[in-house]
Amino acid sequence: MIYTVTLNPCIDKTYMVPELKEGGFSRATSSRTDLSGKGVNVSIDLGILGLKTVSTGFIGNADAERYQSFLKNFNADFGFVLIDGAVRINCKIIDLKTKKQTDVNESGPAVCEEKKRELLKFISGVTNEDTVIISGSMPPEFNGEDFEKLVYLGRGPEENYIDRANAATVGLYTTDISDMWTPYLKPQEC
Repeated sequence: MIYTVTLNPCIDKTYMVPELKEGGFSRATSSRTDLSGKGVNVSIDLGILGLKTVSTGFIGNADAERYQSFLKNFNADFGFVLIDGAVRINCKIIDLKTKKQTDVNESGPAVCEEKKRELLKFISGVTNEDTVIISGSMPPEFNGEDFEKLVYLGRGPEENYIDRANAATVGLYTTDISDMWTPYLKPQEC
């Protein structure tokens, strides 16, 4: 089974405006609303490809039924841990004149320790035959210590690239999350 984990799902509200007037008034010519979140999007894409997934993470009670019905359309089982409130709203404004997008994203609801433990218990039921994909932003007051260890199947244990992939052995590896981060420079920072 493939499990997708979305810790901070959202509803994307996108507005298209002829021209965004900063500090002024702009009228949208069209808009759309999408249930979203990085892991949710992975479940959707895999469902389109004909694969079954379990979509999990944290979701506000107010939006749970809507997400459950939506995910069913993409062959994804609903495995979210319910928390108080609603998911965050992300506002996207697309300026049709400049072709630029402006984003305003909410932080999302906080997650209590009890709910974190509930999710970790759910995820601990996966086996070596399963795949777990954790992606997207973290809720407020959530940090890397909540997921200290990472177990992965792949080439390792060191980082590798196409030109040295054969030197890395495919296997099951365990590492600290903090050891997986390398602060590379982005081209625009050079």
